[in-house]
Amino acid sequence: MFTEREKEIIQLITQAKCRKIIANDLNISIHTIDAHLRNIYLKTKTHSMLELFVWVMNNRKSHSVHNLL
Repeated sequence: MFTEREKEIIQLITQAKCRKIIANDLNISIHTIDAHLRNIYLKTKTHSMLELFVWVMNNRKSHSVHNLL
């Protein structure tokens, strides 16, 4: 369901990291983070990092997010 990069970004979001820190940690631009987030939001039907965090917590036992936490 998620690309490897999307999984990395989701993992960092679950560690309460902001977009700027995630971009720095992954050595990519914040614009690239935003593009990945748009794709993640579409796949999860969420609209923000907070909603995504809640989605991950609610779906952590499913196969699609099992390896994220």
